[in-house]
Amino acid sequence: MKTAINLFFGTLLAAHFLVIAFSLLPDNPIKHQYKYEMARYTTPLFQQNWNLFAPNPVSSNWTVKYQYQVYRHGQLYTTSWLDVVTPLVYAKRTSFWSPVQRVLKHMSSGIMDIMEFNRKFKELTAENDTLKNNPAKLDRFYGRALRECSGHNALVQYSQFVYARMALPAAFQSPDSVAFRYDIQCAYFPRFSKRNLDYFDTKNYTYSQIMSRRYTLLTTRPAH
Repeated sequence: MKTAINLFFGTLLAAHFLVIAFSLLPDNPIKHQYKYEMARYTTPLFQQNWNLFAPNPVSSNWTVKYQYQVYRHGQLYTTSWLDVVTPLVYAKRTSFWSPVQRVLKHMSSGIMDIMEFNRKFKELTAENDTLKNNPAKLDRFYGRALRECSGHNALVQYSQFVYARMALPAAFQSPDSVAFRYDIQCAYFPRFSKRNLDYFDTKNYTYSQIMSRRYTLLTTRPAH
């Protein structure tokens, strides 16, 4: 019995470290084929990167905002854009052992994943005349492809957490439906290698923005 238990846990550990090892390897056919499955397993608990010998200094600031549209009794209520990153940053500063650090890392990984997805998507469509010359088809293809982006799916899932914990006015109680959008804003400041530029001067910054389309968060069917 003890041997069987040891064999079971040994197999689990071997499978775990095998997935971690493949997720850290350079691009290869196996990693490319199973990249989404590995990303779902490793993110956020087991995500790692190699910065021991070649550290990558921070060169950007980012934030994520959500906006909700609530329908109730034929009326539309739209919230302001809610910054969900700044409160987490302040919470992290006040408690060293706060799990907020893991949440921020998860969001950062999601944002990098979305940006990489958009970059590759633009490269793909630039070489495809059928998609490039048909905006409607391109939009549909983008929407279907985005469902496989783990970073996008993470932000969609987090929207439920934000909506459940925001201060809801009375008009938001028992809504007929709720839709949302997320907005990713990134500010890039000069790398430390460019010593002739002032890191704190916003004139030297470049900016990028990714705003999602509208997604349905929940729909309540009317009672019969």
